[in-house]
Amino acid sequence: MSFTVASTRPSLSESISALLSAFSPRPSAIEIPLPSPHGVRRLFAMVGRLFESSSARMKRQQEAYLAEATDLYDLEHRMRELDRNDRSVPNWLNGASRFSA
Repeated sequence: MSFTVASTRPSLSESISALLSAFSPRPSAIEIPLPSPHGVRRLFAMVGRLFESSSARMKRQQEAYLAEATDLYDLEHRMRELDRNDRSVPNWLNGASRFSA
């Protein structure tokens, strides 16, 4: 009795073609869209605000607060309020006394 075993090994040419097909260049890489110029400007503005000095930040906040004034009287009132609460100026210079609320 004799047994014949069928060879299941691929031929050398089949092995090389399978190996080459595995490393063949892929179709075009995934394209990442570039951000819009508006988005880049917003990003730089956000990074700039992170490194902004505290005095510049306070000035920007005060200007925004003053810009919310509805009329001249409201603007003057807000300006006086900011002057009264300014800690960089001594009380005797800005007209506030220690007894005023």
